[in-house]
Amino acid sequence: MSFSVFNESFYLAHNPDVQTAVKAGFFASGLEHFQKLGLAEGRVSVSPFYNEQYYLRKNSDVATEVALKTYHSGLEQFILAGEAEGKVSVSPFYDERFYLQKNSDVATAVTSGNFRSGLQHFFAAGEAENRVFISPFYDEQYYLQKNPDVETAVASGILRSGLQHFILAGETEGRQASLLFDEQFYLRKNPDVAAQVANGRFSSALDHYLQVGKLIYLSGTNFNEFGYIGLSTLQKVNPDVEASVKAGYFGSALEHYIQYGQFEGRRAIFNGTKGNDTVTGFGQVDAIYGVDANIFQEAYAGSLTGGQALYFGSGINEVDVLVGGNGQDTFVLGQTFISRVGYYGYPFYRGNGDADYARIKDYEIGKDEIVLAGAASNYDFVQSGDSLNIILSRFGYENQPLTTPDLIAQVEGVTSVSQIESKLRFAGGYI
Repeated sequence: MSFSVFNESFYLAHNPDVQTAVKAGFFASGLEHFQKLGLAEGRVSVSPFYNEQYYLRKNSDVATEVALKTYHSGLEQFILAGEAEGKVSVSPFYDERFYLQKNSDVATAVTSGNFRSGLQHFFAAGEAENRVFISPFYDEQYYLQKNPDVETAVASGILRSGLQHFILAGETEGRQASLLFDEQFYLRKNPDVAAQVANGRFSSALDHYLQVGKLIYLSGTNFNEFGYIGLSTLQKVNPDVEASVKAGYFGSALEHYIQYGQFEGRRAIFNGTKGNDTVTGFGQVDAIYGVDANIFQEAYAGSLTGGQALYFGSGINEVDVLVGGNGQDTFVLGQTFISRVGYYGYPFYRGNGDADYARIKDYEIGKDEIVLAGAASNYDFVQSGDSLNIILSRFGYENQPLTTPDLIAQVEGVTSVSQIESKLRFAGGYI
């Protein structure tokens, strides 16, 4: 039995009645209270690196024992038996495989039997030694660069590391901890998650993503996880990536893309939400959408296929900024659907005239591509200052003029359609 998971200051902060009792002299410390009473009372807030809900979800046998009242809590099972059994999934913010990969001396110590696991080492020494590589979703250098107040506190000795701040405060404050996850994007994209965070079911958007979201291919950033694996479950693009993520070799499809995929020429999809977004692509080949994207049941010609597919939103009431990277960017401004009666084209940003459109930045003439729904005959291309406006002006089988032409996009740095016509692609279908 080991109490190495226990953190005195964390326990007292999360159990104010115990803190009062310790100050009054009824207990010498929070640990004494926990050992005598707290453990049997089911108090599980003992460390920023232990999450009761996560432990039970990852260890269904323990959840069953707790339900049968064999143990008062998953924490009690972990202390009495679980740690000795090598159960290391105690928090969404600790990744055993990652910790051992980043700390080869610890991996050697575990192999030689000096420690049962990397987790045991982290509790016993690693945290105090400022070993901050505990998860692919936390990047110490990135966190300090993004949070100069934290960097100052670490430099002055107030904090041991950025990780200490992130675990104690930064996570619940919604501070972004790595390129792999954007807290604010995830909450905008998933308002139901925002509600669950608000009511305390999850400590943060990242907590939800690591426990639930990544398992159902939700995206933690503008990079579309499902789209990188394949546009549908029946037509996989990168099945090897999916298998590697499921096996735990990568924390997400985005992690694979950052480390390998972008240099291998694998195509990525970047998209926005239902609101105004700035979406930036990177890598050698990418498709950039300002509109929302969601996973629903796949249908072909109006019939369900039994799989799932990626569907894009309309862009109505949105003004999105699409920013190209250094590679070959495809700016997507519409899509085509196949129905029982034919092909239909659906331009994004159609419906409110000049009030909703995409602003394309860093377009590279002769290299980047623009995709539009319908045909060239549906559009007018009009110079506006140092930009080119793409306007939906005709629709229907006979290309009837729209009563009010509709601005779809504005391409900065382009003044003539002749500059982009070789890279204009029309997805087809009747608008």
